Amino acid sequence: NNQGNMEQLNLIIDTYQRIILESESQLAKVKRRIYRIGTLRLILFAAGVAGIIYFWSESRLVISGIAAITFIPFLLLVKLHNRLFRQKDYLEKKIEINRQELQAIAYDTSAFDNGKEFIDPAHLYTYDLDVFGEHSLFQYINRTCTQLGKSLLANWLGTHLVNKKEIESRQEAIRELTSELNFRQEFRILGLLYKGKAADEDELKAWAKSPSVFRKNIFFRMLPLL
Repeated sequence: NNQGNMEQLNLIIDTYQRIILESESQLAKVKRRIYRIGTLRLILFAAGVAGIIYFWSESRLVISGIAAITFIPFLLLVKLHNRLFRQKDYLEKKIEINRQELQAIAYDTSAFDNGKEFIDPAHLYTYDLDVFGEHSLFQYINRTCTQLGKSLLANWLGTHLVNKKEIESRQEAIRELTSELNFRQEFRILGLLYKGKAADEDELKAWAKSPSVFRKNIFFRMLPLL
């Protein structure tokens, strides 16, 4: 049994290390593209300005043509550049969270929120069992990336279920997510990159209860694309 557990642990470690290596390789490519596009943007901008100055005495049609063939591609490259910077941020965060998991396997969970604000000496069991705080159960399992998620996890640990069907339903939900490593990591990465505000909880609840008029209406679905 111990040998099986060690093999499973080594497999998990190998998985995190593989993700880190693949992400570092992708990140190097993205950085090179960012550099090349940045250089091309500079050349296009300088060429546009120089062309306009040189042909300033010519007709407006000539100047407009120079502006079109230099500044339109420049603006398109700005859009592409921004997209590459988002990819760079995503990959850097992906590398970071996988390194955190390797640290956690080595019993260093300092990268994760310990939920110290939920410490309650009067609670029936969470205070005595160190459920919250430094080196706590909460810190060991916490991978939440929003205030809403963190509060929900704290509530789960502090308010245990007593109904058998509810317990089994929650266990099934956890089992379903266990094998979805890519989904869990993508969810966490996006949450860490776009943290939002604590006040977003009420807005999210209101949005979830609102009618899906924008999603169902074909015009509203096409409008952002147009």
